[in-house]
Amino acid sequence: MSEILQPKQERSLGELLGDLTREITTLVRQEMALAKAEMSQKAAKVGKDVGFIAAGGLVAYAGLLALVAALILGLWWQRLACRRGRPPCWWVCLSLRVVASWCGTGSTP
Repeated sequence: MSEILQPKQERSLGELLGDLTREITTLVRQEMALAKAEMSQKAAKVGKDVGFIAAGGLVAYAGLLALVAALILGLWWQRLACRRGRPPCWWVCLSLRVVASWCGTGSTP
């Protein structure tokens, strides 16, 4: 860097415009490559985040299924304790399904 660049007086306007065109083309290509790399990084991050959200949804759904199973067993055991006979489990499942369907429609009595 010890050399100081002196402006060349012998260059024509056409040569200067040619250099300007080449430098602008190079700059635009470099900026496009940078934008492409940034978009690739952002897309990878978004893909990873979507995967985490999907996994969280599956865990929440499994938790909901466990709660429904616990409710079915609880109702079944409660009916078993109230009656000495063994009530059919399908009856408890059917009654729970009717209540869940009624709640899901948003109906009011």
